[in-house]
Amino acid sequence: MLGDHHWYTLAVISRPVYTIPQELCLSFDCFDRTEKFASGISAGPPIDDVALEFGTLLTVFVREPLLPLGARRIGGKPVKLGDYTHVSRTPPSNPIPPAGISSIEMRSILLGLSNTEEDNAAAILGAARLYHAALSLSAYDTSTAYFLLVSAIECLSGHHLKDKTFNFDDVEKFKSVGAALKQISLSISDGSLIENVKRELLRAEFFVWQKFRDFVEEFLPDEFWEQKDELRPGLDALTATITKATLRRFLRETYSARSAFTHTGTPFPAHVEIGISERVSTKAMFEGMDLVNKSRFVPAFVWFERLTHFLLREYLFRIIAPELAEKRAKQMEEKRRLLEIIKGLPPSAQESLECLTKWTAKFVGYAVVGPMAPNSEWAVDEASIQSLASVGLIEGASQSLEGTSWIKNREIGNAIGEFFYGADHNLLRDSTILPPKSD
Repeated sequence: MLGDHHWYTLAVISRPVYTIPQELCLSFDCFDRTEKFASGISAGPPIDDVALEFGTLLTVFVREPLLPLGARRIGGKPVKLGDYTHVSRTPPSNPIPPAGISSIEMRSILLGLSNTEEDNAAAILGAARLYHAALSLSAYDTSTAYFLLVSAIECLSGHHLKDKTFNFDDVEKFKSVGAALKQISLSISDGSLIENVKRELLRAEFFVWQKFRDFVEEFLPDEFWEQKDELRPGLDALTATITKATLRRFLRETYSARSAFTHTGTPFPAHVEIGISERVSTKAMFEGMDLVNKSRFVPAFVWFERLTHFLLREYLFRIIAPELAEKRAKQMEEKRRLLEIIKGLPPSAQESLECLTKWTAKFVGYAVVGPMAPNSEWAVDEASIQSLASVGLIEGASQSLEGTSWIKNREIGNAIGEFFYGADHNLLRDSTILPPKSD
């Protein structure tokens, strides 16, 4: 993000504000930029460029392409650029739930982009632009959109692993060459000649597939596997065979399809369009049905889009704003600690906590913070209340059955919800019905 350290104000101007797609109003102080061309000089604030870049960055988090419609006020004065209507979008296969973005995280990322090495910022912003373009095109040209997703990852893998070296004997492409060199080595006395040939072959190779594969395996967080796709929950049958253990196999299929599309124009398989919109071609449907018995295939676009989203976000957290990655690591460690505490509770206390969790989950989606449950409605006995309070899982006005209690905060609620519902179906994950943890 280019800028002069002034912050951005973002407001929803759609009515109602919780519908998607939304219209947003972005307000910011913009710097001046001067560019020289062969035929003249251009000077002024690059307002459209900054707005597009900010929308592109937000797209990485909300998984919906944000498209700037034009400036409406410059220098405090209104600007009339013509009327506009909603940007035309093909309806998705499932209703998209509203997505919230942490302003604290966004601030850290903007600061990180302004302070990191220029090539780091260029790599992630370039990848974000490709991701944005892929989402914009997905309903109209799935093959090109899929290619753009792969390119977004390559943008980061080529930069992040630019100095990585590979052993000649470990490169699959050189297996046949290695066998031939071994035969040649038997008939010559100078072994250094063979090593020089290997060195030259390695030097001429860019290792784009290997870097792509290694980057995905390094940056894809466990969260990707532990949680289902909230935007497209009905596609489990298409992705059931894709696991952490089999990931490399499917990455190979994806990259082969990308290479075929790049070098011969061969489109991606028809089945990859399943899940993009509510309409699916007959060919895609039959291809999708055939995948049930296959152990190798190109994953659906929507699955690979989610993978790309996780990778771009993870790169932002680890490289651009590492304090966010450190904070998350501490939260994960705290969650593991809380899960052990819950696991070690006496049976009656664990039963009581499950009842309190179910009572609290009834308010998910309501404008309520910190619902207070009558102890008589969830606690087996007073000893259970005292046990839960002593380990810091709940708070309350009284530890008797006549009192009321509540789950202490969102961090604790997330761990409790995962214990009883599992990571995939945790009703209390990211829920705002519990109070935030006090620092």
